[in-house]
Amino acid sequence: MKGLINKVADHVPLKLLRASNIKKIPPGFPGSGRRVYPGFYQLAGFMLLNLKPHVRKHTEFVKDGLRGDADAQEASRGFYDEYFAVLDMTESFYIDSLQRIFFEHHMPRGLMTYEGEPIDFEALDTMPLLTIEGAKDNMCTLGQTEAAHAICPNIPDALRQHHVQEGVGHYGVFSGSRFQNEIYPVARDFIRAHDKG
Repeated sequence: MKGLINKVADHVPLKLLRASNIKKIPPGFPGSGRRVYPGFYQLAGFMLLNLKPHVRKHTEFVKDGLRGDADAQEASRGFYDEYFAVLDMTESFYIDSLQRIFFEHHMPRGLMTYEGEPIDFEALDTMPLLTIEGAKDNMCTLGQTEAAHAICPNIPDALRQHHVQEGVGHYGVFSGSRFQNEIYPVARDFIRAHDKG
């Protein structure tokens, strides 16, 4: 099963994504004139992927207010304050990422470079590798992150770990209570176990 970004890359030319998603920051705002992929576009896309739960949460917010449940409203407000905090991406970061990762598949084809030099993932043999995926992630579906283990075949098994977090989608892998209580401890413990500092 392909994630949303892969499906888009299969059907929408990069040139069209640039034309439809890249906008200039308007006059009077910090960064005026810079070309960016606006944060509100990203947010709209995230919300449209799971529209029903967001409508349900906003409906509950109103009901909580009518019931006088300020604690429930504050919890919802806290979630959305964080969820809505999306920054603009520079044009070069957005387009280069799409092109290299999703259109041209640089990593699995051995074309990835750093400062103009090719990256040899097979040379990695002492670096710990932790990959984490959300079981309900519809943007980067199961297996996409785990593929790093195949790309780096010479990392010993003792230095690698893969974690699938049940019950979370794309956003939940990086934020929220499941991140704090279940994902962060996995990452923290993995780093501590392999810290040679």
